[in-house]
Amino acid sequence: MLSQLYIENLAVIEKASIDLTPELNVFTGETGAGKSILINGINAILGQRTNKDIVRTGANKAVVTAVFEKIPDSCLQLLNDSGISCDDGQLFLERWRQRGTYKQPPCKYLTFETGRQFACEYTRTAR
Repeated sequence: MLSQLYIENLAVIEKASIDLTPELNVFTGETGAGKSILINGINAILGQRTNKDIVRTGANKAVVTAVFEKIPDSCLQLLNDSGISCDDGQLFLERWRQRGTYKQPPCKYLTFETGRQFACEYTRTAR
């Protein structure tokens, strides 16, 4: 379960840290408030391609960090088999995009039971 999302320099968002609960989480706000950008951040951490224009104007790099908790045992085993340990049952993923680069940063690809590949950079640092 996604429990925390940290976004820095993504489109119009300078910095945002969002704690999510196991219950219903709703993003609300006026037009242009950044709801779609939050969804784009979640999609980026799950491996969706990002555009170099997603980096906030005036910044060099956009960063999305996610904390996952309550990870099913089958996923923990897959992560462990891939050389990724989950301390205390938590997984920290970070993805970034630099301004002006055409290549995505180096990523480790994990293939889950759905067959879909998720591109992510593993990090131990939570924000």
